[in-house]
Amino acid sequence: MILSGTLTVDPSQLTNIERKKPTKVFGKLLYKLTLGTISEKEEVETFTAISILQEINRVFVAMGITNIVRIAKDGIDFYLDMEGKEDDLKEAMDNFSLDMNNIESELFNQLILVLEHDEEGLKYLIEIKINRTHAVGNFPIEISIDGLMAKFSTVSGDPKSAINEIFSNQKSYDSFVEEQKAQFNRFLDKLNMELRKFIKVDEINVDSKVQIIRPNKKITGTKEIQHNQTGRPAYYGYYGYDDYWLYSWYWAESMHMHNIHCHDVMIVDPAGDAVLNVGEQGFMAGEEAALNPDADFSVPEGDDIEAIGGNEFIEESEIDTSSSSEGDSWFGDSSSGDVGSGGSDASCSSCSSCGGD
Repeated sequence: MILSGTLTVDPSQLTNIERKKPTKVFGKLLYKLTLGTISEKEEVETFTAISILQEINRVFVAMGITNIVRIAKDGIDFYLDMEGKEDDLKEAMDNFSLDMNNIESELFNQLILVLEHDEEGLKYLIEIKINRTHAVGNFPIEISIDGLMAKFSTVSGDPKSAINEIFSNQKSYDSFVEEQKAQFNRFLDKLNMELRKFIKVDEINVDSKVQIIRPNKKITGTKEIQHNQTGRPAYYGYYGYDDYWLYSWYWAESMHMHNIHCHDVMIVDPAGDAVLNVGEQGFMAGEEAALNPDADFSVPEGDDIEAIGGNEFIEESEIDTSSSSEGDSWFGDSSSGDVGSGGSDASCSSCSSCGGD
């Protein structure tokens, strides 16, 4: 089980709306025929790399969060903690500022800042992505927070034995999960308040969800954990985190063994991609193969169980997407086209006939 939250932030900054030249063949033709009057648009934020990082820095220092894991600009790591250093935020920020001259600080596509924090038994990984250019309507700052339960780390003992204690009965399990969710949401609320205090914002959206990893086989140790450097922060493989994360790979198996009622969670594959969105009714884990790593995956029956395609267990083609195609246009994918680690380019990748400009 992982506690996962996301805050998207729209700062009160000057924003330029610019026309986005299409990348697909037909879009390019139409763009030329209409002299550019028909085109996608994108927002370009006017803040610089240094200015926005300084504001973000003030927020986390005020919260007592001073352990940094990574700073990256456009896919290049300027700082990556490979030793588990403590209280290194100021050092990393100072070094980054020295590396950036005035011109470079203006020109960036994406900044990534990753922090770690321990509070009340939860181990937090906090990833801040700042996209200078993004689709109209999207927010330029996205903060992803993953909370892991420190009491189940390998440092404290055998995580499988430790988590099985809370599976003794349904009441014990639900009580534990609700307590952890409440604590996690308090942290998100505090972060929300500090962001509003130190950064002038137009809007902040907050979302949180319990994630359960469904392994494709039984996991016996940290060496078998899979990583995904384009996914959420817990999946990246940062120094020392597999010891805190291992228990999450046992969670689905324990739920199946103890026939726990699975509800109000997002089940994800080993890469962290969503597989099932499970509502309040849910299903009994011991009666289904959905959480059994010894069995082939299958989708449980239920009115509030949503199967999601594009992951290790469910192909995109297996899901009816006939009513969700509004994101595409003749001009190409309407995604933000952010560049850097975790970003995706909006240009067509299905063929080589488009060429480049």
